[in-house]
Amino acid sequence: MTWATGAQTRIPPDVLNHVHAHDVAGSLAMMPVGQALAAPAASAARVLLVPGARSFADRAAALLIRAARGPVRVHTVRPAPAAPRPCPSGPARTSAG
Repeated sequence: MTWATGAQTRIPPDVLNHVHAHDVAGSLAMMPVGQALAAPAASAARVLLVPGARSFADRAAALLIRAARGPVRVHTVRPAPAAPRPCPSGPARTSAG
């Protein structure tokens, strides 16, 4: 499950925007740290192997968490009400008389 799907299905709608704002702010704040750490690790073998191994380990560890294997929706979306159907006999007729 991706972060976006998990957030939209498990976080109540009234705080979802607040959570997303913190997510973006944290991602932007850590970008220079990631760039600084990438420079020393720039040998060809480590650039490909270390992130690949880390990615595999992260996903394997996530599967150990029971809530990640079977997420529960916090809220459900209700379908829109159906449009009224036209009368099968047509419009009402008035007698001119």
